[in-house]
Amino acid sequence: MKNYFIKNRINILIIIIFSILPWVFFNDSFKINSVIFANGDPNLIALPMRQLVMDSIKNLEPPFWNRYIFSGFPLFANPQASIFYPIVFILDLLFPLTVSYNISILLHYSLFGIFLFFFLDEYKLNKLASFTAGMIFMFSGFIISHKGQPWMLYAMVWCPLILLFLEKFRKTRRFEFVLVASIFYSFSFFGGS
Repeated sequence: MKNYFIKNRINILIIIIFSILPWVFFNDSFKINSVIFANGDPNLIALPMRQLVMDSIKNLEPPFWNRYIFSGFPLFANPQASIFYPIVFILDLLFPLTVSYNISILLHYSLFGIFLFFFLDEYKLNKLASFTAGMIFMFSGFIISHKGQPWMLYAMVWCPLILLFLEKFRKTRRFEFVLVASIFYSFSFFGGS
């Protein structure tokens, strides 16, 4: 076990840095338990749907129907509710909705950098190049501008990891890599966009 940490100390350090960077970068933008990190769609669409899903689950009712839109609307059919997305679901169960929302956004920014780092590391780029590309990707204008549409982040974050396992399959022809890529593809699908 000790040899594993020594052998992978650079990767572990980079994961720690990617995990901390969004919290440092967005430090002044929000207070984790009182202010929603992004205005607009989250306040009008994402949070009410997530609250409705959590209320249904707490009342032991299946979250099939949203009775608050016109005469009713199938909540299950709306991908932006992210009902089956495991990260959001677990965070919503563990934390109040505002805290869960903010943590999920910051966590996904970290995952953008981490996943791209490992994807580029598969191509044997040096660690600095992979790290720099991960930072550029996680703080790119497109990704930063979509903090108000969390379902976009939930869907996009898995792309580097899917490509990583497809590349591993291409090199080794081991089918389990396709299976793992399929699981991450389902995460992207259930993310809601």
